[in-house]
Amino acid sequence: MHSFVKGKYKKGTISQASPCRVIGVMSIGRAVGGTHFCIMLANYLTHVRGLSVAVGEYNGHKDFDRIAYEITGKCNDNDYFQHCDIDFYQGIDSDELTKIVNKDYNIIILDLECGYKNSLSEFMRSSIKIIVCGMELWKMSAITLFLKSMGKDNIRDAICISLSYNKNRAAQIAREYAVRVLRVPFEADPFSVSSQNLLWLKDVSGL
Repeated sequence: MHSFVKGKYKKGTISQASPCRVIGVMSIGRAVGGTHFCIMLANYLTHVRGLSVAVGEYNGHKDFDRIAYEITGKCNDNDYFQHCDIDFYQGIDSDELTKIVNKDYNIIILDLECGYKNSLSEFMRSSIKIIVCGMELWKMSAITLFLKSMGKDNIRDAICISLSYNKNRAAQIAREYAVRVLRVPFEADPFSVSSQNLLWLKDVSGL
């Protein structure tokens, strides 16, 4: 099988018989890197940890439509496609998510957006909760409002990550809301994760 991870790595040993886990990836606003991270994580879990992974687009962005078109060269009418041994489901809702959960996956990653339909409910039901935010000055109000509205008890097991990580602002978020805040490492192609980023992906996912 072709490796979609650059560099050397050790194959994972998580049991294929493990029950399905849902990873909720909540983007706070647009253009914060949520979909990019979901693909990075899916690639790591599939090709390093050896798990069966699906990624569900639970937002209104239609990025998966564009990804499918770039892969196949045509519009995808099936709301589903596979790439790099990862299953992608386009524009799903709660009913479709239930059907996906009942399939034979080890991991389902939900690409969520704050404020979209039932995204918050699905995020709270997720086994692993990851919040993707921007730390530019003009985006800070969005993440602080979200964390404040959630309350510390509801996010105590969540991790906050950011492409535009700012040390001082991250420290402020961690101090005020008791949540871990991590910098997202650079990855030019999320379908081909660099070996130096594998330990970070293990840390952020706990897998």
